[in-house]
Amino acid sequence: MRKLPALALTGALILTLAACGSDDDKDSGSSSSPNASQSQEATKSAQANPATKVSKADAEAAKTPQTTSGDQTALKGLTFSAGKGDDATPKTSFAFPVSSKAKNGAAVVNEGKGEAIQEDKQLSLRIAPYNAETGEELSPGAWASAQQVVFNKTSLTSMEDAYAVLKKSKVGTDVGFYAPADKKTGSPAQLWVMRAESQKDMPKKASAAETKKLKADDALPTVKFSKGKPTITIPKGKDAPDDLIVDVIKEGDGKEATAESTVTAKYQGVRWEDGKVFDGSYDKDPQTAEFPLNGVIAGWTQGLTGLKEGSTVVLSIPTDLAYGENAEASGSPAGPLVFVVELDKVS
Repeated sequence: MRKLPALALTGALILTLAACGSDDDKDSGSSSSPNASQSQEATKSAQANPATKVSKADAEAAKTPQTTSGDQTALKGLTFSAGKGDDATPKTSFAFPVSSKAKNGAAVVNEGKGEAIQEDKQLSLRIAPYNAETGEELSPGAWASAQQVVFNKTSLTSMEDAYAVLKKSKVGTDVGFYAPADKKTGSPAQLWVMRAESQKDMPKKASAAETKKLKADDALPTVKFSKGKPTITIPKGKDAPDDLIVDVIKEGDGKEATAESTVTAKYQGVRWEDGKVFDGSYDKDPQTAEFPLNGVIAGWTQGLTGLKEGSTVVLSIPTDLAYGENAEASGSPAGPLVFVVELDKVS
């Protein structure tokens, strides 16, 4: 259950548009790998919308935006426009191919008029990603599905310049972000335009007392294990909780996980609406998978932080801490989700 779309930018896990599911996932009907949202298939059929080329001379003559961070070589002359809503078509112009000497940078392209973007709120981002060498749109249709991000440095790992610019901006702002090619991953140089469309408060983690009351009211999912594999049952006639529920069914006694830990775990995920399994590791070999807790959906990060190695937990995750309301457009499960997680190792 890693975070949303990426384009193979090392560390920028919230924005991974590359599908990471295995053939086994597809055979079992799984719609989402724990490692990334499966948006690649969803965007294949969308019509490509390449950027318009700007001459080097025009780029050099363009004024530098007031709000910038990092190197501005790739962002000089960048222009962008798009209407509102899922059906809008982004129109982007920049000077490509970008010089191989260009380094990471970000800049405001169009200033927004909303409220100031605030730390740790849920920020809704629309993203138009381009190959900085050719102007090709890397994930056609990506703009149509807004991505939900907890706005802080942890969520925007390896995108420090974008974070720095957004932190000084208002809702509605369009930000250009450039990252050079990565030889280790084979990722091409990329230029993204991101729109901070809206923000709102994040759901909170329910207290132990609140969780206990919900259990007493038979309002939480139950889990039974048979031959080492779980079956999750959603309570009939009960709505998903508004907040994150961390129901610890076995206390571990090992190392305690932090928000920066890497964990090795067995897991299974189902949708609250129908109880259908959309992802899991129990039918794989090995049954465990490794995740950095700063590279997964917020419900996992918050839900597993503070738990000890050896614990087993049921996470009831509200939509805003999972993949979001529009996740199906990118191939991930929408709505509230439930995971059972066996925390085998914390490092």
